[in-house]
Amino acid sequence: MKTSNRKPQLTDLVRMFLVLIMSVAAVLTVLTHISQICGIPFYLYVIIGTFTSTIVIFLVLRDEISKEVFAAAISQRPVVLALLTCCLLSVLLCLASHRYDSDDSDYVPNMIYYMEHPKAPMDFTIHYLDSGGEPFVSYHISTSLPFECAQGIVAYLGRMNYLTVYYLLTPALIGCMIPLVWFYLISRFSFPPHAAVTGALSACR
Repeated sequence: MKTSNRKPQLTDLVRMFLVLIMSVAAVLTVLTHISQICGIPFYLYVIIGTFTSTIVIFLVLRDEISKEVFAAAISQRPVVLALLTCCLLSVLLCLASHRYDSDDSDYVPNMIYYMEHPKAPMDFTIHYLDSGGEPFVSYHISTSLPFECAQGIVAYLGRMNYLTVYYLLTPALIGCMIPLVWFYLISRFSFPPHAAVTGALSACR
């Protein structure tokens, strides 16, 4: 809970958004590893992941958000507009520069398999390679990681193609977060909001 009596600022709203994303990511990282070790079916992983993420979001919003924080953001409309413009530019750059990587062939196929077979237990089996006998098992490569599995939850719940989430939504989210992280970091050094936005824009160039 907040104990400081300082006046709420725009940085508090940015901090809330970043804490929200990172908290959900942390919970889903732990859940993914537990699911793979225990062999939890993918559909159950989605249910548990959705439930725990909802709780985390509620707790973060309860502790981080207030009317004063929104009022502080509204009172700085030009800075908010500039920051949103910076985020939009960063999103476009991320989408334009995101290209296929060899890791996509190693970590994405297993996640697509689980979406097509939601009752299959999550484990370390490599489902997209034909071994000619017992399937290959790997604990460190070619099995979907929390990064891919968390996107699987979004795709499964939204009934979307997994690659749409992987190649469009996730890069857009990451692109949006980059200037926000820089804005918050620069603001921590007591720079005024307009200077922090300028710094964030310069860092994202």
